[in-house]
Amino acid sequence: MKEPTTKAYLYFLAFVLGNLNTLNIQFQVGDTMIQTLITSFRSRLKVIIRCFVKLEIQNRSDAFDLPLDPGNYKDVKNVLCGPNTEAYLNEEGASGKAVEQFRLTCLGFYVELVKQMRKQVNHKDKTLQALEYLDPKVAMNGTVEMISPLTIRLSKLLGKSQSELESARDTLENQWLSLRDSKKEKILKSGGEELVSSPSYLWKLLLDGKNPDGTPEFFELSNFMLDLCALPHSSAGAER
Repeated sequence: MKEPTTKAYLYFLAFVLGNLNTLNIQFQVGDTMIQTLITSFRSRLKVIIRCFVKLEIQNRSDAFDLPLDPGNYKDVKNVLCGPNTEAYLNEEGASGKAVEQFRLTCLGFYVELVKQMRKQVNHKDKTLQALEYLDPKVAMNGTVEMISPLTIRLSKLLGKSQSELESARDTLENQWLSLRDSKKEKILKSGGEELVSSPSYLWKLLLDGKNPDGTPEFFELSNFMLDLCALPHSSAGAER
């Protein structure tokens, strides 16, 4: 490796891939993760954007929508290429056009990486947005008033006739609203960490909930959500 920037590229890729591996691990998880796709991609995009976009520009718009305009980029010498990369270049005393070209290549890599990541998830898709309701934290915090955006878009999963469908939607909506009751705290405490991270665990837990008269409290809602938990968030399962 006589060319000083050759090893610098390896350090740079290790730095970038370390960030991407966080996302890749999510795609390998066996539990339901489709509800976190948008937020997970947004989080990783933000990290990458911080490496090459000017500080005053970074938070002006959603990470999915921030314009990839060269005028928004940092000066090439300020593009973040990773601490080991910088340490290596300093130790080697590397400078001049080779290093400038190296940093320009890193900048180009970041820009293309953001473009390609944005293609993987349509953050404006209403159904994908509504699937965030599967998240235990979203379901239990009471900030989402209606589940109808989800039940309307995925009503075929209910397997009902039109008249039955209307009744089923009302039932699901009422059960969703009931999640705000004081017993929420009891459910959260009984579930522990697994409840917070696993949608299927939450909805199985709620499946056994009873009204004061002994009738199932969240039976329809839990079954509907458990059906949604079967939706794949990646092709990793099939590839295994």
